[in-house]
Amino acid sequence: MEKNAINTNGLTAMDMYFQTKRDAHDGGIWLALRRAKVLKAKKLLKPKKSSRDWLDKQRTALMVVSSLIATMAFKAGINPPGGVWQDNENGHKEGTSIMARVEQGQQHNQGIYDAFLISNTIGLVSSLTVIVLLISGLPCMRLVMGLLMLTMWIAVTATTVTYIVSIYFLGTSKESLHSFKEDLLSNKHHLVQDTIIIASLAWIFLLGLLILGHVIRLLYKLIKKILRLVIRGVNRCTLRPRYHPPV
Repeated sequence: MEKNAINTNGLTAMDMYFQTKRDAHDGGIWLALRRAKVLKAKKLLKPKKSSRDWLDKQRTALMVVSSLIATMAFKAGINPPGGVWQDNENGHKEGTSIMARVEQGQQHNQGIYDAFLISNTIGLVSSLTVIVLLISGLPCMRLVMGLLMLTMWIAVTATTVTYIVSIYFLGTSKESLHSFKEDLLSNKHHLVQDTIIIASLAWIFLLGLLILGHVIRLLYKLIKKILRLVIRGVNRCTLRPRYHPPV
């Protein structure tokens, strides 16, 4: 016999239980229906949402975004901002990055290139990691997709840092590179500096909102699960059928 069978009125055994008058002895009936996992007709007729479709869409989106980031990071690595030297004069070497040039009294240039190289490498490696994991045939589970999305967050953040460092190098002259910190302390406003500060704060704010949203979501699920277990335990204690001795 089908436990979730629907009658001509569109009701299951669980629906009929809630619609009929109950007395003190009906707790055992409800408990038996719950143990048999009898559902209401509303839940049976509700169209099921396939999580597989959502996972497939996420997989496709991750593949596209990671491929784009890997392409940009590779291009920026072999052709850094400012280009490369075309001669061997003044102590520099042909084909080396202008951005990595360290002249006398310009030691801060090396720090800029190091920041660019580190962030660009992190973006490239993170995006390539996502691509390799996606094409390796891992099962499309929510946990796996969550780890892949976290890796993509790292790649996108590294790409943002790479862009900010590049704009800072290209949009600021050598004479003003050394005075960047002094200009910030003296409240002098420059377009490049203001753009970098606003972009950095906006990105930090966005990441903060995303992290806060996920934390709230996880806490909500955890509290909901705990409350469900508590309510289930209380119902088992209160609706347990009582023994009535024969008269």
